[in-house]
Order: sequence, then C-alpha cells, then structure tokens
Amino acid sequence: MTNIQRISVIGFGIMGSGIAQVFAMNRYEVNVFDTSEESINRGIGNIKWSLEKFKEKGQLNEDPSNVLSRIRIVKNLADACKDADLIIEAVIENADIKIKLFREIEKYVSNNTIIVSNTSSIPITYLQDSLNKKSRFAGFHWFNPPPLMKLIEIIKGKFTAEETIKTLYDLPIKIGKEPIVVNRDIRGFLTTRLIRTLRYQAIILYIRNFYNIPEIDSALIYKLGLPMGIFYLTDFTGGIQIEYDESKTYEKMKKFSPDFEPNIGFEKAYMESLKLIEKMIQEGKLGIKTDKGFYTYSSGRKLEIPKELGEKVDLLDLISPLINHAYFLIRIGVTDENSIDKSLKLGFNWKQGLFEFYRKNYSKEEIIRSLEKLSQKIPDLKEFYTPDELLVKGR
Repeated sequence: MTNIQRISVIGFGIMGSGIAQVFAMNRYEVNVFDTSEESINRGIGNIKWSLEKFKEKGQLNEDPSNVLSRIRIVKNLADACKDADLIIEAVIENADIKIKLFREIEKYVSNNTIIVSNTSSIPITYLQDSLNKKSRFAGFHWFNPPPLMKLIEIIKGKFTAEETIKTLYDLPIKIGKEPIVVNRDIRGFLTTRLIRTLRYQAIILYIRNFYNIPEIDSALIYKLGLPMGIFYLTDFTGGIQIEYDESKTYEKMKKFSPDFEPNIGFEKAYMESLKLIEKMIQEGKLGIKTDKGFYTYSSGRKLEIPKELGEKVDLLDLISPLINHAYFLIRIGVTDENSIDKSLKLGFNWKQGLFEFYRKNYSKEEIIRSLEKLSQKIPDLKEFYTPDELLVKGR
C-alpha cells in the first residue's frame, strides 16, 4: 500500500486552492500547477484570507505564513508530477480536457503514483479508460469549500484496484475529513444522486400540480429540518445549469458504461424533470446568479419561506421515493445505510441522516403505502415509485 506523503494539485481554482490549503494545514508539502497566473494569484489570495479567518477563530495553531510556505507553485506539469505519491486533478468540469491532462500526467509519474479526479459528475470509468495505469485511478470528490466541508467521496471506477481505494480511504482521516466509498460508478455518485432524487420528485410534484414551489421548500425546511428547501438549494448551487450541461452527454455516457444509469425509474424521473430544466434554461432562469430561477431574487434580500406554507404538504410525497431509492443503492452494492446518512449530513448539512429520520418517524408500511399512492396518481412514472425489494423485505 502506497504511503502518501507528497501531494500535487493540478488546477488552482476554488476547489484546487481549497484542497491544497487543507493538506498544507495538515503539514503536507503540496506542489501546485495551473496554466493561469491569474488563477494562481487569486488562489493564493483566497488561501491567505481563509488562513487569517482560521487564525482569528483560534483554529490554526501556527502562523499562516508557515502554512503558505508548504504550498509550492511549480512552472510546469512535469515538475508538479515528479516524485508525487498522489496527484489530485481539480480543473474545469470537461471530460475531454481532463482526459488530455491525465494522458500528459502519466508521462511523468511513477508506477506507484495514484491519480484522482475531483469531478462531481463525470464517470470515473470514462476518465480512466484511456489511461495505462487504470488501476491506480479513482474519484476523490471534495465538497465546497474544502477547508470547511468534512465529506470526501471516494469513487471506484470499473478498473480501480481495491488497494487504491484502501490507500485513499485512510488519507482523509489523517487530515480531519470523513471518507465514504462509492462502490459503483453511477451517475451522480452517491451524495449528488440522493439530492437529485429529491429534486426530481419535487419537480414532478410541482409540474403535476400537487404543490407549489414555496410549499415544497417550506415542508422540507420545517418538517424534515433541512437548512434549505430543494428548489432554493438548486438556485443557490446553479443546479439547473449543471443538470442541463450534463444532459448533453447523457446518452454518450450511458452507452459507454451500463453502470452509469442502472435504474429505469430514476431515469424516467430525470427525463420528466429535464422538461422543466430545459424550459428554465431557455428563459434564462439559472438561479441566484441571474436573479431568477425557481424564485425571483432582489439584491440584498434574503429569501423568506414561511412555515405555514408547508402545512398542507404530505412529507412522504417528497421523501418516500428518496428512501426507496436509497434502499435500491444499498441493494445493488453502491453503499450502505451509514454512508447514506453521513453523505447527507456532511455533504448538505442535514440535521439527521435519511435513515435516522425515517426510522424515528415512519414505518416501512407507511413508506410502501406512500409509494403505491404516488404510483396510482402518476402512473406514467410507476417505475420510479415501485417499492424496492430490499424495502419490502423490511431491512
């Protein structure tokens, strides 16, 4: 098993600079490479600001300049890769650009070097397919901002060796992070896929006139205890643009990897939601960055969603498909209950994990009845609401 000591980060945007900062704060020497001098300067500035904040709060027990001294900006890719035990790619979310970069990286690394991608959406199997050292490549997905968010998803591609996964699993623990392993390279990996299950169901309930947008978000905030409703979260994170961009390569990725989308019901829910997503793209409703998305935003005004709006909402209409899909992911070997709960608490700041909430408030029979009701009311999406066999068995 590789003992990871020397870290290189390729790409120094918000994620790359944050990742480099975390390792430097934990006394790792980090090589950084980016082709843009502007990105380098901005990244260093962001790190300086962040370190000062940590120092002010008493969360940094050394001078910020000492941390910065462990981040070494190198002038070319060869120097960044030479002697590295781990190379973390954090460039733009474009498969072609990443693959071209990985092929270059392979020219300069040893047979023991592990290469990982911070991609949040591109299949790991697709990225590793063109590499010579496929077994030492994996997904290593951080959440934004890296210095504050605890969760790291480790994604196993079709060719990733178990030894690579074991080595990567130990590393986040050493730097104060919480790893979860995603054992199958499916669309959205784990955390994003769970959030999308909730998003698709919320969109379906909205376009089928069950509830309006503020009613749904209110129920999720005040009944489920989420920090943000799913529509507001989508506006906040630019989820509409992300979903739309991914839709352009959906068929290509599905054809390349049968594992990419293993659930026909989830796919149908996605296609149903995509109708609204495409309409919003055409109307320029991209979320907070355009001042309009699912909501309309006024500069300087915080979005207020009253509690009483969600009173008419049956929460199970929203979460029973999510609970059902979570059981599906467990049954096909993607993950386990603990990782599902951890992913939502650490990745999206849920107060309780999905299974924690479900087991405290509902029975298996209530979930199944809710799914059956939804299937009757929305028969064209019945596959999305068919109770998973693991749920039915009562695990």
